[in-house]
Amino acid sequence: MTEQDATATPLWCPRCLRTVDGAANCPWCGLRRQGSAEAARLRVVVHRRHQVGERRRALAEEDASLLAEQQRLLQALAPEPAGAVARSPREWRPEVVRGVLLWLGSVLVALAALIFAVVAWVRLGDLGRAGLLAGATLMAAAGAAAGRRRLPATAEALGGLALALGLVDWYAVRRAGVAPGWSQTAWWALGTGAGAAVAAASARWLRAQRLAAAVLAQLSGVLVVATAADAPWTVAAGLALVAAAAATAGGRLAAGGGWRPAALAFGAGAVLLELAAVGAVMSSPPIQDLAGAAGPAAALATMALAPALARVTLAAQVRPAVLDGLVAVAAGVLLAGGGALLAAAWRSWSLLAALAVLGAAAVGLGVGLPRTLRRGVTLAASATL
Repeated sequence: MTEQDATATPLWCPRCLRTVDGAANCPWCGLRRQGSAEAARLRVVVHRRHQVGERRRALAEEDASLLAEQQRLLQALAPEPAGAVARSPREWRPEVVRGVLLWLGSVLVALAALIFAVVAWVRLGDLGRAGLLAGATLMAAAGAAAGRRRLPATAEALGGLALALGLVDWYAVRRAGVAPGWSQTAWWALGTGAGAAVAAASARWLRAQRLAAAVLAQLSGVLVVATAADAPWTVAAGLALVAAAAATAGGRLAAGGGWRPAALAFGAGAVLLELAAVGAVMSSPPIQDLAGAAGPAAALATMALAPALARVTLAAQVRPAVLDGLVAVAAGVLLAGGGALLAAAWRSWSLLAALAVLGAAAVGLGVGLPRTLRRGVTLAASATL
């Protein structure tokens, strides 16, 4: 388009694009649009850009139409593509393969050491046995300490191997006749407790030791209960105390990112220990009198510690619904303990009525509690109504 063609069009301002009269300046935006070659050329440029934009929109619409037709034709000609190439499975990263091989090798070495301790025990003297096992343990520990900076994956595997060999050493010392008056549960309660302490001490440098410390600490607690407890309700109370300690440790470690696997192990262990405590209470003899009801009631009251402590330590880290559930569990086992005491005096329908009265009283008392505890107590008490 020439400048003459541009001037033949209706008069409009090239900046605000409004229709104007024959004035030299635009009455809307004040642009000078006459009297110079630049003003005439500006009108040509703006008009040409408008034509280019219109053509671009037309081409875009045509391209979209052609694309839709292309897809329709492809579907009509090949509705089911034959011989599609299957996507190859995703390969493991080299560091993952290396870690798996390292840990597999450590497990095999630990198993070999255990077989040595069991089978070849009679062929060596006490000094030779202790020297070989202790030497292997110290070598693994030294390798873990030496490689923790430059070879962290290897150090993690060697640290796990050293811990496993330490437990094999503990087994070997037992077979040598040390502490003959101790029971097996008492011996291994001490051994797993010592292993948990060593793992916790080395967890500052070796991350895998954190999970091992959590597992061994709970195992040691269970073995202590198995050693000291006798009656079903004492077993239940002991397991509930271990669960309370695990719940507290898990709640405190949950805030630290590096200790999160250990926190999950403590949390899972607390749940399993609480379930085991419930099973121990259920295996108690039938309640006949108040003395027989006191033990199960005390065990049930002890079981309220774990959810209560978890609720306190996790208050700022989990959703309110989870906190309400923990309060409900704690209140529920307390109400169950009260029901066990009531069972010593009431039977059949009278017991059910007494439980309903107990639940109603708990709901009434829950009104005076803080809002953060009220919903959980009400939820637990409503189950008795």
